[in-house]
Amino acid sequence: MSAREPEEGPLPDELLAAEEAEEARERSRTGQLRIVYAARALVSASRAIAGIGGPIYLAKVGFGGTGLGIVFALAGFFALFVSFGVGFMADRMGRRIFLVVYPMLVAAAGFVFAFSRAEWVLGGMAVVASFGRGAGAGAGSVGPYQPAETAMVADLARAGRRNQAFIAIAQMSVIGAIAGSVIAFFAFPAAGGGKGGAFSAAFVVAGVLALLGGFIALWLENDRRPRGQKPPKGVFPHRSLGLLARLWVTNTLNGLAVGMFGPFVTYFLYLKFHASPAQIALLYLVVNVVSLGPIGQVGKLAQRFGTIRVTVFFRLIQALLLVPFAFAPTFLMAGILYLVRMIAQRLAMPLRQSYVQARVPPEERARVAALANLPSQGAMAASPALSGYLFDVAPLEVPFMIGGVLQLVSTLFYWGFFSKAPPPEETARD
Repeated sequence: MSAREPEEGPLPDELLAAEEAEEARERSRTGQLRIVYAARALVSASRAIAGIGGPIYLAKVGFGGTGLGIVFALAGFFALFVSFGVGFMADRMGRRIFLVVYPMLVAAAGFVFAFSRAEWVLGGMAVVASFGRGAGAGAGSVGPYQPAETAMVADLARAGRRNQAFIAIAQMSVIGAIAGSVIAFFAFPAAGGGKGGAFSAAFVVAGVLALLGGFIALWLENDRRPRGQKPPKGVFPHRSLGLLARLWVTNTLNGLAVGMFGPFVTYFLYLKFHASPAQIALLYLVVNVVSLGPIGQVGKLAQRFGTIRVTVFFRLIQALLLVPFAFAPTFLMAGILYLVRMIAQRLAMPLRQSYVQARVPPEERARVAALANLPSQGAMAASPALSGYLFDVAPLEVPFMIGGVLQLVSTLFYWGFFSKAPPPEETARD
């Protein structure tokens, strides 16, 4: 009777080779993520400088509240179309090209702001680069190429580490905004007056930082679709349409809210408290430094209480603090309320991004990242025109009151839509 043949299976050498290959892939993914993080920090620093100096500089060269509202509205519509195009093409062409090209366009806008005082030129570049549209304390956004960046982060991060990857990129946004706030504090004039030329050095630095952000993205691996693989069909991500429809409702309401107040925070502080660019830069610096630590802890909160519960809790804080911020009697009190609100905003942002990417197939990620925010961007583009007009004809607090109500309603819808649909890893854990 012959001896029993051993069962076939991988040899020890084959197992070792497979483990080494997996370790090499993990090191490669980690290295690629670090490049994305570094690029985000550089562009965030650039946007922080522009967020502080942009609205005030535009006001100095002749833009009033209505004029700023029109510029921000046009910037929003431009960002909407670019974001849609990026999301559509990134699922076909790859993500890297957009992380390279758009920051270089932002760099060009920085150099134009540094050396021009022509209203129509400055307004046009502000539209193209979204200059001044976001507050200098940052909001976790780097512009309309973000769908490509979001999809790349989700592609590179493992499912169990996805929350941490998005938390890390939020932290890099804060680090960049800290650097930008420090630069703005020293570069911009210390008083609210001062000639426009005093802004030139800061805008040059903003341009250089954005240029570096695009340049280092060249070191990302070419992520084009493998040869022979068919591109995704259609404009809409068919497997994610149900999720997309619900996101459109919540994001549209939130977009209307953010468009009412977001682009005008610097302008509001400048008008109500006569705050100088340096004072506003110092406020944003404090906000960025203090909020950096809590961001790293939000992943633990999500593991304990659930991603949706934690996201909704911090979105409620954002909505409820808008009105007291607007009615704060002093710059110090307004700064404290703004600090708390921005911490809540930053804690919610990475969880929201991670949750959406968790629910979406890889081949639809960039399109969903773009399309989910399409109505939101449209709303953010439309509402600044109304808000800017209200700044000219109504009490300064009115746009913030409207924004707070809209953001509260958006949060309630978000809970209703997603409270019973946790991300896959939480479902598996249960």
